[in-house]
Amino acid sequence: MPQPLPPKLSEHFNISNKNAESEICPAYPRILLEAHSNTNHEIRAQKFIHARVLGYPILERPSMRASEFVAK
Repeated sequence: MPQPLPPKLSEHFNISNKNAESEICPAYPRILLEAHSNTNHEIRAQKFIHARVLGYPILERPSMRASEFVAK
């Protein structure tokens, strides 16, 4: 069963990383907000899928640079 994205980034994204602050931290909440932005059930379900496609590569990254690339 698909897992929803966590409501916020974990603390390791906020630890003195300027790129995380400038690219990743603002992008993640926008992904979550966009997923919740429609009341039509079918469209909303599709947006949740799209949000997971963008959100999980940020969270489960092979490197911080990969997360930055997805966030951009």
